[in-house]
Amino acid sequence: HSLRNNSGLNNRLLYKYTFSTLKKEWEKQDTLAEYQQWPVPESNSYTNYNFPAVLNNSTLLLQKWSLSQTRRFLIVDKEGKEKRILSPGTNSGERISVFQDLITWSQDVPDLRWQNRTYSEIVVFNVVTKKLKRISRKTWYFSPCFSPDGNYIAAIDETPQYNSSLVVLETSTQKIC
Repeated sequence: HSLRNNSGLNNRLLYKYTFSTLKKEWEKQDTLAEYQQWPVPESNSYTNYNFPAVLNNSTLLLQKWSLSQTRRFLIVDKEGKEKRILSPGTNSGERISVFQDLITWSQDVPDLRWQNRTYSEIVVFNVVTKKLKRISRKTWYFSPCFSPDGNYIAAIDETPQYNSSLVVLETSTQKIC
């Protein structure tokens, strides 16, 4: 009764009105948006592309995985040609960050002594030199992100007691700021 008294509509009419209004708004936004579609190869199995980052006008860096293949980082050109650059270990944070030719992510690393303990360490990979560098060891850092100038990496530090804090590491020295 309150809905009808305040809007003059019942549930069904309000639903139709809402979606017709949203459809008009989305169509208007779609005509204003300028975006480019990048083709991906056809596949017979479920394939997931995520975390796209623009490297330059003609290439994207992204992560790809499927039920039959492990996660890997690819460079994809405008024609859809894929070039595999690295198959990382297990991603713990499901997030990557890119600065120029550097990629960073958090990676699960099992404790050699304690079977049920796993660390989450930050890794940086240089796409050009193909060098992999571990920024942290025996830590629980998640969701690393480069600063705009690439000199720092911000990450979430979670202790075994589930206390969380933000840490900022210098990319070159790997020290906490």
